[in-house]
Amino acid sequence: MDKRKVFTSFTCGAVTVTTGSLVIVGHGIKGPVQLTAEAVSHIQNADEVFFLACDPLTEQWIRSNNPNSHDLHTWYDNSRPRIDTYAMMTLDMVEEVKKGKDVVGVFYGHPGVFVNPGHNAVAEARRLGYYAEMLPGVSLCRHLWALYYFFFHFACRSLLTRVSDIRS
Repeated sequence: MDKRKVFTSFTCGAVTVTTGSLVIVGHGIKGPVQLTAEAVSHIQNADEVFFLACDPLTEQWIRSNNPNSHDLHTWYDNSRPRIDTYAMMTLDMVEEVKKGKDVVGVFYGHPGVFVNPGHNAVAEARRLGYYAEMLPGVSLCRHLWALYYFFFHFACRSLLTRVSDIRS
């Protein structure tokens, strides 16, 4: 059974069935090529997709994989405090979950790194009794580690050697 379709909670022996779910995914730094197969499946099968894409190609890919896609960039406004913008994005996603829909939020990079609306939407959906999860994505940190592995590796070794020498 698809755990997103039916989320049950037990209270005093009674079963409450709540339809609607939220999954937050990250599309990585390079867009759709870094989406996991699991994230792609969620995007393609969602009733509604909300996204903050880092480039037009990623936006086009999301829209082509789910026509019920909504760009969260529309909430950005220089006259509005950023925290209010994030609250509106969160509300957009959670309101659709409350209507019984399976919702996916797509954010660039890793959805758990500096993504206030993603964290808030998962917390709010769970507080309301809906199934909600965040899937990992590729972050800038992981990119840097992969690109500069040898530099980091030797820099860390050098630093550890110096610390060891100082302690001796």
